[in-house]
Amino acid sequence: MATDITIDLALKLGGAVSGSVLGLAFQPPKDRKEAITRGAFTLLSGILFADATHAYLKWPDSWQMDLAAAAVTALFSWFLMGAAVRFINVWRPPSK
Repeated sequence: MATDITIDLALKLGGAVSGSVLGLAFQPPKDRKEAITRGAFTLLSGILFADATHAYLKWPDSWQMDLAAAAVTALFSWFLMGAAVRFINVWRPPSK
């Protein structure tokens, strides 16, 4: 019999994979290296931050919402990271 932790991890992994695939489909990578980097980053983000997204959006506690939270987190993590990098580069002092 599967434990709650196993089921929760499987839901997060399924959601993260679906969000990662959607992100790669919306913005195709330039080469294989970028695809691997983006895939790994979005998978880890979807698994690690799904609970925070679920709590922030105040969704009801069900397995469908756990899956959706992981997918949303994985989908938007690459875009948010890109925006953060651009923001940091704008505010960086000029190099000598």
